[in-house]
Amino acid sequence: MKTDRLLIKDLEVWTKIGVPDQERKRAQRLLITIDAQIPKVTKAAKTDSIEKTVDYFSIYQGVHRIAKQKSRRLLETLAEECADFLLKEFPVPEVTITVKKFIFKDTDYVAIEIHRKSREL
Repeated sequence: MKTDRLLIKDLEVWTKIGVPDQERKRAQRLLITIDAQIPKVTKAAKTDSIEKTVDYFSIYQGVHRIAKQKSRRLLETLAEECADFLLKEFPVPEVTITVKKFIFKDTDYVAIEIHRKSREL
């Protein structure tokens, strides 16, 4: 199957995350980037039809919902949950998720990046 890519770069979410209990008392700002392979967009482009492509607004809403659901200790957990959501709910054969956290004063950010493939391939 030929694919194109859908990018959502630096989606801002607020969630309670961190290893120490104290760090999870307040929501923190994270940026999530989604790089998803999607079915070729030619049919959607020719018909101008949302039904023939991946609805990025639904992805946006879903990632916000996941971030707000619960507190977590690890960025890895949130990244895996986002990847699972995309692979299960959309015709996405592969996805890369990057989660950035702004925790250290002398760095731009720390991040985790994961790449997952659909189990149906």
